[in-house]
Amino acid sequence: MNIRRDGVFTGEYLYYSATPWRDTVAEYARDPRNPQTANNALAIYLGWTLVTKNSTRSVTVKVDRDTMRRTPFNPNDAQTQPLVESDDVLGDASAAPFAGPAIDTDALVFRMRVLPLAVGYKTTLSTLPFLLGHGVSQPVELAVAGVEAVQTVAGKFNCYKVVFASLGQTFWIGVDGARPLVKFQSGNVEAELVKVWGPSVFDDALAFLKTAGWSVASVITERQGRNGQATAPSPANGPFHRQSADISMRRIYTPPAEMDQAMRETCSDRVKEMEGGGSFSGVSIRPQSLQTHTLGGHPSVSCIIDYKSGQNSTADFYIWVRTESLILRFSLNTVNNQEMALFRWMFEPVLATIKLP
Repeated sequence: MNIRRDGVFTGEYLYYSATPWRDTVAEYARDPRNPQTANNALAIYLGWTLVTKNSTRSVTVKVDRDTMRRTPFNPNDAQTQPLVESDDVLGDASAAPFAGPAIDTDALVFRMRVLPLAVGYKTTLSTLPFLLGHGVSQPVELAVAGVEAVQTVAGKFNCYKVVFASLGQTFWIGVDGARPLVKFQSGNVEAELVKVWGPSVFDDALAFLKTAGWSVASVITERQGRNGQATAPSPANGPFHRQSADISMRRIYTPPAEMDQAMRETCSDRVKEMEGGGSFSGVSIRPQSLQTHTLGGHPSVSCIIDYKSGQNSTADFYIWVRTESLILRFSLNTVNNQEMALFRWMFEPVLATIKLP
């Protein structure tokens, strides 16, 4: 969901996700015999992430799909507390309008979607607002004021208009299908739907590698499904079988009007990220290595980044492919130009066959 303040889109986002539990815990998914992954078809992760100009915060809960009751992350643990993450150390006032159901630690938005909503429907729910020091749930009345057509970047939806009068907040929940949260309003702040992702985006994005005879290994997807990592070893019977590419995925909506600028800043953003980590020195883009491409009909950029780790000089080759829905990054850490050249010789023709969802 794209956030609007005083009617102007700000480049801030609110993400919601529902992902199968077993598929998102890589260390357990590698061993399906593990009792912690067996017989958990009804367990799912529900999560949200709020990204403002100043901070990122997220909450993930594990629930039973049928009852929506929280369950322990570890079956051997009785605790059902949510997993809460935040980088806000200065106090982000811009997050305040979302306190309540929009970022509720009891996943109230997800609960709303399974209620028997209808015009005139009312009920009282308990909410734990995003004021984590408040350990007591607050009762709030929900009322369906009507059905409205809502036009968003993601399309036009018929929605139930769900009002929390005591909170001054209104939610528009889709009438049909999966009943997505289409729009949210709190004071002068609104959020509207811009993109819906399916559960297998990462797998679909990497399907071209398997078609070309490569394998995909060490797949890790975070609990909310927004980010993923994997390794792509080259074919075992090929001349460069010791080579492999590291892959990362990030789901993020990029408006078409902002795509060119986002691509221009990609390599320099990576340099800043490496410098900010504190582990590397002398980080720089190798002269003349910055190249732009079109892959699978989508914009792409590549570069070589040189740096020092301790006293050792090394280089990484990167290539990014970006759509309105996601960013894929392929990289190789190399020790010499020969190794890098061989990797590009074998990998770039394969990458040219990419087809992204």
